[in-house]
Amino acid sequence: MEEVNNIMEIDDDINEEDRINQLPDSVLALILSKLTTREAVRTSVVSKRWRNLFNSPISLVLDAPNMLETNKYSDMNVSQMSFWERSIVKMKRTVEIMNVVCFYLKSVKEVQKIEKLRVHFTFGNIYACILNWWIHFALERKVEEIDLCLLEDNYFSAPSEGFHVFPCDLLVEISSLKRLCLAYCVLAPGSQLSIFSGFNTLKTLELTKVDLVSDDHLQNLLRNCHDIEFLSFNICWNLHYLRIGHPICQKLKYLNVSDCPHLLAIELKGLNVETLEYKGRFIWFQFHYTPRLRTLFIGLNDWRISSGDIWPLCTLPIDLPQLETLFLENTCHMGAAMYVTRFSYLRHLIILKLHEHEHNISWIASILKCFPRLQKLELHLGMDSYVGEELKDRNCPPRCQHDQLKEVVISGMKGQSSEIEIATYLLKNATSLQTMEMDPRPRVYLGNGKWHQLEPNGIWPRTGRNKVEHYLRQHAGAAVQLLFL
Repeated sequence: MEEVNNIMEIDDDINEEDRINQLPDSVLALILSKLTTREAVRTSVVSKRWRNLFNSPISLVLDAPNMLETNKYSDMNVSQMSFWERSIVKMKRTVEIMNVVCFYLKSVKEVQKIEKLRVHFTFGNIYACILNWWIHFALERKVEEIDLCLLEDNYFSAPSEGFHVFPCDLLVEISSLKRLCLAYCVLAPGSQLSIFSGFNTLKTLELTKVDLVSDDHLQNLLRNCHDIEFLSFNICWNLHYLRIGHPICQKLKYLNVSDCPHLLAIELKGLNVETLEYKGRFIWFQFHYTPRLRTLFIGLNDWRISSGDIWPLCTLPIDLPQLETLFLENTCHMGAAMYVTRFSYLRHLIILKLHEHEHNISWIASILKCFPRLQKLELHLGMDSYVGEELKDRNCPPRCQHDQLKEVVISGMKGQSSEIEIATYLLKNATSLQTMEMDPRPRVYLGNGKWHQLEPNGIWPRTGRNKVEHYLRQHAGAAVQLLFL
């Protein structure tokens, strides 16, 4: 009887350990998708069921961490190698990953559906036929997302044979592709693109460090992006005039253009775009009937605005009177804002990295005048922002009462006197103010509504917080909630 009990206990232990195999295939496939390809291969020896799951991947993630042995190439001291030695190592590494991936794709050739293809590896155009076969493999299996980054940040240098040319001709009769992200390659669709239906279903197109060859090639592309909703150009070359107008891209909601070195102008006409984010040099903007454009980010890094030029504050109230949310990143000397036409409908203003000459806080009064319906004001000072040291005999700007402002957020605070003066002025003049938040952590805007928080300045926990709180509580009314983070 004792032996029977022992056997039953052993069976219970086995069942206890084997519960993972009781999970449905869909759950096990999801678990495998979180592993590297090399780890997933090892699970195939567990049982026949796991082997079948391995042969039916949800996504194809083809990069060095997934396909190559850990540390095989990353431990090499590249700085001590000659040019030819680096070239040989780079070629061996590329050939190895191509062999491994080709073998892997043959082992999963029976899979019927792939949701995502991700290739992050340094590829030049010399290996175009191999990489194009990987792309074709995924397209045949109705892939919905393709993410190609063809130059690794930490591996040698750009391919000497030139960037890979994305194979637009492979998208014949393809209707499943919804998201395309390209980095370090060439995208130059010809005028015959209309026969390539693969771009017709794209909802998201993100291009980073992509050579567009010419504006004509870009227009060929945009004319066929009928369903595009999210469009981003980040440091793209040979983009000179970005013109998007009726009837193309009628579903576009978000447009981002950042640091494109050749760009001269952006023209939007008859679009339903809701958010535009631009960062880079001073360029010309033309807006023709964009009634839904209500959120705008402007970040200029151009010497031509350093001498008091307050564009875009000069023209935006006229060009986009319907704006409700405005981001300004170190664009101008805010003190000149008093000469700007008023923004009639703007509710939310975000200022990032105050101009280095903002020790004169008269610009705060100008802001309250220019934005009579402002309800939320955010000032993000940044780690290296200079708002002003302890300046004596400074004239306070005249009072400018504002009856709409309800919320103020100031991040990156260090406890400087000028920061206190800004907050105090707002407390005295914002008659409907409800909350004021003081955050020592600098915030970095990443785009598309996303932020990153940094560590606070060391002065804040020692003396800054107490100093700020002591002064502000003297001026805050009973209805105002002060938050010190």
